[in-house]
Amino acid sequence: MARLITGGSGLVGAELAHILVRRGEKVVVFAWPGAGGSATSRPDQVRAGRPRRFIRGIQRVRDNGITHIYHMGAMLTGESELNPWGSFHTNVIGTYNVLEAARLFGVKGLMFTSSIGTFDGSLVPELSDTVLQRPRDFYGVGKLYCEGLGRMYRRKFGLNFRGLRYPSVVGPGVLTPGHWDAPMIEAAVAGKPSSARWLRTRGGPMLYYKDAAKAAVDLLEAPDDRIRMINYNVGGIRRVTPAR
Repeated sequence: MARLITGGSGLVGAELAHILVRRGEKVVVFAWPGAGGSATSRPDQVRAGRPRRFIRGIQRVRDNGITHIYHMGAMLTGESELNPWGSFHTNVIGTYNVLEAARLFGVKGLMFTSSIGTFDGSLVPELSDTVLQRPRDFYGVGKLYCEGLGRMYRRKFGLNFRGLRYPSVVGPGVLTPGHWDAPMIEAAVAGKPSSARWLRTRGGPMLYYKDAAKAAVDLLEAPDDRIRMINYNVGGIRRVTPAR
C-alpha cells in the first residue's frame, strides 16, 4: 500500500512527499534522474524513519502496490514552447500512461496537476471554475486535453480522478525560465535589485509551494460527494504583477 508522486523531485512534489511521509504514508517517487525544483525541498531530504524509493517505468504501479497517485510530472511553459514534441510526449502521452496504469491496476484515487495556463487571462477579467478555457500556449493546450482525458476516465471507467489548476507557484530556489516572481522575491529578501520584462501588463495569482502541496492532499482526500467540477482552480494571492 503506497502513494506515488510523479514529478516528486520538483518543488511541490518534494513538499508533498514531506507531508505524506510525516504522517506515516509509504511514498514512492517517480522522477527523471537529476530533476529537481529546489535545493531546500528535494525528496532526498525526506526523513521519517522510512526509506524513500525512486522508480522509473509507470508499470511499477502494480509492483509497488500503489493505491493513490499524485501526477505532478510535466514539462513547464517555457520548455514546452521550445520543444512542443517533447512536451506532447511528456505531458499528454505521459498523462495517458498514468491514467491507463491507474485504470488497469485499480488505483483508488488520482490527483492531476493542471494549470491556469488552460485559460487566456487577457480575455476574462476574473477566472473561475466555469469560465471558458482558451489556452494560448502549448503547455496550456496539453493540460486542457488531459483534464478532458481525466473526466472521460472518471465517467467511462469509474476512476476517481481529480485535478487542480495551479497558478504561478513560488518557493525557495525556484528558477523556472520565464518566471519573474520567485527570483524577484528572493532578490528583495537579500536586498538586491531585480528586474522584469513586464511591469503592469502581465501578472496573475501566486501560490506558495507548501500551500500547493497541501491543496493536492486536501483535494484527493475530499469526500467523493463533494466533488462536482472534477478540475478546480486554486489560488493564493489573487493578482500580482512585478510592479506590486
